[in-house]
Amino acid sequence: MVAASDFRTRRIRNKLFFIALVVHSTWLLAASGGLFSVAAPFPSWREAATGFVVGLVVFYPLWRWNAMGAADVKLIATLGFILGVQGLLPTLLLASLAAGVHVVLLVWQGRWRQMRQQWQQGPGARRGLPYGGYLALAGVGWALWTGWQAYEYA
Repeated sequence: MVAASDFRTRRIRNKLFFIALVVHSTWLLAASGGLFSVAAPFPSWREAATGFVVGLVVFYPLWRWNAMGAADVKLIATLGFILGVQGLLPTLLLASLAAGVHVVLLVWQGRWRQMRQQWQQGPGARRGLPYGGYLALAGVGWALWTGWQAYEYA
């Protein structure tokens, strides 16, 4: 839902972050209560909290300097909570590669100048790269990959 929203409208609703945090917190509570065991690649409470804080602390200044959207920072913190710090770096790398390919395609198609002019129109223009969409897809991909690896080697 996050990826679809960002690709379509360049907006990500706050309630999507809230839902993700509540669902993952419920999952962690059930796992820590002994309802089921947590597979090794998925974070514990401590790792989840650390991932959330690292995501906020590292990327909040980029939002303050207008280098990144607020929704992207919130998404990075949420992904840090879900994937932990160990899953955050590969997710950021995958998303950045995808966004880089997007930029290359824009330059190749000759639309880069048009995009830059739209960005300079101000924060209300909502024109830019859908980095949140790439983050969401990379996060899902990383979670599926680590889950598959844990299942395969268990």
